[in-house]
Amino acid sequence: PRVGVNLTGLDGAGHAYAAREEQLRQVYEDVDTMVGAVRSAVDALVVCSDHGMTVEWLDDEPGEHSWRAMFATTEEGDLPVSVFDIREWLERHAGPDRRPAATGTGTAISRAQLEALGYVDS
Repeated sequence: PRVGVNLTGLDGAGHAYAAREEQLRQVYEDVDTMVGAVRSAVDALVVCSDHGMTVEWLDDEPGEHSWRAMFATTEEGDLPVSVFDIREWLERHAGPDRRPAATGTGTAISRAQLEALGYVDS
């Protein structure tokens, strides 16, 4: 079976604790424990973010979205260069027998929200 999970807790914690390193670190450690439990139960795992978060200790204006996205996988080989390359990477690494049928995006995000986040041009 294939599973997709969207964890919004890190985004919320990044906004709430962008000036409090210890609290944010604890949230990341908790998520790391959850991801470790998932990793032990699956054959392959991909973890990615659509953006990073600005934090005070990196001399940022804290609590805003950044372009520091993250991608990690248990798969061997090349990695996507940017978040815009992830879909193609996933399709290439899934192989023809593992690709789901195209059924649309299934997203509840409006075009205006995608434009505001910088994912599509206005």
